[in-house]
Amino acid sequence: MLGWFRRSFLDTVDIRISYRILDVCAETNAVGIGLLERAPDLKVVAGYRSYAMQKGGRRATDRGFRIESVISDVHGLFFRSKIADQS
Repeated sequence: MLGWFRRSFLDTVDIRISYRILDVCAETNAVGIGLLERAPDLKVVAGYRSYAMQKGGRRATDRGFRIESVISDVHGLFFRSKIADQS
């Protein structure tokens, strides 16, 4: 079931080469990996709540993808949204 849901979600995401992706609660990096499989030049940042969760995300490196890791509670992330900048 989860594989179907992830594939369905990834099929709805419109990505372009210049996009930067923030994947929160990224534990396994499944979404980041799926997007990088479609567009390897994306910049993907994965947010984890703890170092223990980050260990599960090493699958990206094993597949030759680079995903930057950030350890933080999702509510305390320091990334700015371009949408927020336009208001």
